[in-house]
Amino acid sequence: MLVPAGEPPEEPLTIHLEGELLPFGLKGERAAASMKSLWFLPGHVDVSVLPYAWDVVKMARSAREGGRHVTLVAPEDSELVRDICAHLLIADEIVTTGPPVPSRPTTPLATRAKSWIKAIRVHQWAKNALIFLPLLSSHRFDELALIVEAAIAFLAFGLCASSVYVMNDIIDLADDRHHRLKRNRPFASGALPVGAGLAVFPVLLVAAFAVAWLLLPPLFSGVLAAYYTLTIAYSLQLKRVVALDVIALAMLYVLRVIAGVVALGLTLTFWLLAFATFLFLSLALA
Repeated sequence: MLVPAGEPPEEPLTIHLEGELLPFGLKGERAAASMKSLWFLPGHVDVSVLPYAWDVVKMARSAREGGRHVTLVAPEDSELVRDICAHLLIADEIVTTGPPVPSRPTTPLATRAKSWIKAIRVHQWAKNALIFLPLLSSHRFDELALIVEAAIAFLAFGLCASSVYVMNDIIDLADDRHHRLKRNRPFASGALPVGAGLAVFPVLLVAAFAVAWLLLPPLFSGVLAAYYTLTIAYSLQLKRVVALDVIALAMLYVLRVIAGVVALGLTLTFWLLAFATFLFLSLALA
């Protein structure tokens, strides 16, 4: 680099990939884990839609244009790191550091809790209120023991559904990052590390079936397994098939009603089943 006589060269610029460039809201060890969690995703990671800190990108580009030497520091060298560097055109070289020094996360606990609540879709648990429908139709809604059992079934279905939501967000990560609205989801935006999602969704699933098996009749676990299987099939394939998508969607609601009957030890009447089936099929078609 040529420097005019009498003027000292500007200091080189160093940018850290873990925490500075990728704004996961974490520093040190946890940020590196967020970065490394990208490598567990199936297929090629689309680096054009990763959640970068664009103020850092602009600063690095400006520094390079001004003749400064820019170094990108990463936990280790990989195709992903090189792709990021080539896509952003922000660095002259890549330096690997190995495992980072642990440090405390800087993201407020309330912010992380809010991101997790959004990720597991707690608001979608309202659909599981259908579990209480058999209780109302049997006119036994004043029996505390049945209300408690219905609440336990409600919890099991909620945990199971949340497991599917987290798993789907990880599977659809690349597509979500291209979507105008879905790119703001916790995993797509980088608010939560993908590695944490990979750890949490099986824990939620195990918790759901543990609650079902230990606290409710054995047949309820079978209904929950059917619900989980149909949900996975719907998310991966059925929602893309005309007619099958609305049938599957309607059955997911009907299974909640059946789960309520089984959990409470009530009798599934023909009229309740017919009412639920035709009602939810009509809503799905609408």
